[in-house]
Amino acid sequence: MSWKRIDEGSKPRGTRGRRNCLEIKTVPPSPCPLNAVDIVMAAASDLGFDVNNDSFILTSQNGSQSIVTVVHDGINYNVTVDQLASGDWMISLVNQIQ
Repeated sequence: MSWKRIDEGSKPRGTRGRRNCLEIKTVPPSPCPLNAVDIVMAAASDLGFDVNNDSFILTSQNGSQSIVTVVHDGINYNVTVDQLASGDWMISLVNQIQ
């Protein structure tokens, strides 16, 4: 399975606060149901995270929106993931937890 970036805003790596949205879709569409953790892990390098060394935990899920907590270099981040009506996914917000 591969991933295609659809729309990407700036990603201020190493800075606090909001990063712009990143919309991704599977190419070809996945026959297996994906979850928010899969999506965040697939986009990890684009977001400045490391799938081999960081932890990814589903914190909450409400309808089509989920929050994944990522622990990167001892710092916690909440990553908001939305599943769009088209079936594509969008990472809409990355916030450092204070």
